[in-house]
Amino acid sequence: MGGFKVSEIISRQVSSRAELASPAEELGIYYQVYNLMEQEGGPSFDVTYRLFLRSGTEEHPIGKPIVRSGLTEPVQGWSFPLEKWPSGSYRLEVTVDDHGSRASGSLDFEVL
Repeated sequence: MGGFKVSEIISRQVSSRAELASPAEELGIYYQVYNLMEQEGGPSFDVTYRLFLRSGTEEHPIGKPIVRSGLTEPVQGWSFPLEKWPSGSYRLEVTVDDHGSRASGSLDFEVL
C-alpha cells in the first residue's frame, strides 16, 4: 500500500492544561502509524524523536535524535521525565520511516 501517515499525537500525560507541564511531571505521548508498507515477515519501521527548544520564531535542537529501529507494532508510546528541564517552550518531532516512505508529526508543549 503506498504512503502512510502518523496519526495525531493524541495523548499527553500532563497537567489539566494539556499544553503546560510542571517539571515534576512526565510527558507521555501516544500515536499510531497507518498504512505501513507490507514487507515479508510483517511491517518494520524506524522512529526518530527530536526535541527542540523554541525561542520566538527560532528553534534549537536539544541533544541528539533518539532512534528506535526495527519496530513492528503500529501503536507506539513514549514518556520522559521533565524534572531537570528548564522552563520554556518546546517541540517534539516524531518521524517514522518504513524504508520506502517517511511521515512526521509534532507536539508543542511548555514546561512551567
